[in-house]
Amino acid sequence: MSHHQTRQGWPVVPIKYVASCNDDVLSEATNPDRPVKYVDIGNVQHGVGITGYENLPFSSAPSRARRLVRDGDVIVSTVRTYLRAIALVENSDDKTVVSTGFAVLRPGRDLSSRFFGYAMQSENLIDEIVSRSVGVSYPGIAPTELTQIPIPVPPLDTQLKVADFLDHETIEADALMAKYERLLELLEEKRVALITQAVTKGLDPNVPMKDSGIEWIGQTPAHWSVGRLAPSIVSKTDGPFGSGLKNEHYAESGVRVIRLQNIGDGEFKGDDAAFVSEEYFKSLGGHDAKPGDVLVAGLGDENNALGRACLLPADVPIAMVKADCFRYRFNPERVSHEYIVKSINSAVGRNAALLASRGATRQRINLSAVGNMIVPLPPLPEQMEVSTFVDRLVIEIHRARKAIRAAIALVKERRAALITAAVTGQIDVTTYKPSTTMEVA
Repeated sequence: MSHHQTRQGWPVVPIKYVASCNDDVLSEATNPDRPVKYVDIGNVQHGVGITGYENLPFSSAPSRARRLVRDGDVIVSTVRTYLRAIALVENSDDKTVVSTGFAVLRPGRDLSSRFFGYAMQSENLIDEIVSRSVGVSYPGIAPTELTQIPIPVPPLDTQLKVADFLDHETIEADALMAKYERLLELLEEKRVALITQAVTKGLDPNVPMKDSGIEWIGQTPAHWSVGRLAPSIVSKTDGPFGSGLKNEHYAESGVRVIRLQNIGDGEFKGDDAAFVSEEYFKSLGGHDAKPGDVLVAGLGDENNALGRACLLPADVPIAMVKADCFRYRFNPERVSHEYIVKSINSAVGRNAALLASRGATRQRINLSAVGNMIVPLPPLPEQMEVSTFVDRLVIEIHRARKAIRAAIALVKERRAALITAAVTGQIDVTTYKPSTTMEVA
């Protein structure tokens, strides 16, 4: 893109000639009770816009909450520019204030704010912002540097046509992405339902059933037993008391420390590795775990369920559990470890974990909670069959999930390419007529 004109002959000029920057600032003398709708970098999502506000009086707003914005402004994060936090301000009111981490660009007379919003989100403009950013962990760009970046400025009527075209096309793309996101949710619901069905009803729909007497388990095959896991547990341990493991105890190698982030829903997440020396491990005594053991997370958060379980894989030969992580070994003549993991991760296990949990903010269970869980137990050969069935199911669902994610990425990519092409005059939008009916495949 030359600094003079695009292929269509559109003039290309530095932003500062067509938009002003950071015009309105809230003064320190502002009435402390003045209501503020605060937007920080976390509230702006690339390709989506402003996703939320924090409502506060001026007195309790952070000191960064100083830039006033109005409809038609484009806000560009000048810090951590790789996050691409850029948005057109729409439907705001005079209370909206953004962080001083944003540059507020206000289009002048010759610029349609909708066109400007798209132009600021084009790939080449974002690349330019990122390449002009300075700093390693928090790369930033000075507003004066930002406003020297050139943008195409076609005649106003053409700008409006480009904006109409992109409004229509991006609405279609966004609707398609929303459909894919919903599919991912449905897949997850299906996964949980099918696993729960397998560990409570088995795989043969024709076996005689009996009532388990437990509300959330319902009917189970008549030849299964239903009861606490405790009698099948041969040994169990939790991590050392909090102060038993501090930063200075960690080593480069040695005995692997199993932490909450390593325990996934049916999978051991090995990326985040921590170790203690063998001597220190021996001095603690009795928190060991070996391959094939059942690991359970005693703490949940918004992303990870309380009581999720996995097996310790064979490639971790010697390990210990940390606080809030539990390790169990079961009697191999009664229980398949693979089956137990699936049962604990099913809706049945989730309900049992929630019943046992305490702690209002973050739910917690203790070491005895798993022993107190009441679960349906088929005969051992049937446990193996159910486990194999669930493994296959999980692989299929994982494959479907991957395909949907790839489709979402493709729509995102196409949406971004389309914006870039339209605002730089590579698509002739003068002949474009928006269709009155919208169709989403």
